[in-house]
Amino acid sequence: KHAVPGSPIEPLVGELALRSIWQLDPRWQAEIQQHIVFIDTVFLQQWPMSKKRWRFIQYWAAKCKARIYFGTVEELAQCTVNANVIRQEYPACLNWPGTVTDRPWLYPMPEKPFSSFSKYFKMVKSHVGV
Repeated sequence: KHAVPGSPIEPLVGELALRSIWQLDPRWQAEIQQHIVFIDTVFLQQWPMSKKRWRFIQYWAAKCKARIYFGTVEELAQCTVNANVIRQEYPACLNWPGTVTDRPWLYPMPEKPFSSFSKYFKMVKSHVGV
């Protein structure tokens, strides 16, 4: 078991971009001054991470100019009650507080199922410049 990076969550105010460990794109909400990466300690008990993964998270959090906090989702909600929180949709973060924006997808969702990846890729390859 490895030490969780960051600090225990504390009360936050103002406009806040709330990030998860899966959302470390430095371009997202760059105009917002206050960014945090939140680590859910309950989730972490079920899904521990290696030192290498923590280094990756710390590296990209720094690129996002985000402080790292950890705690429970309940503590996060209590500490952001006086903040204007925006976050991206992500399945592991459904009960996190804040206004939710859609996450970007690499490819458009097909309107119908495809029988093979090759047929699907032929449809979407123009979206990725191939």
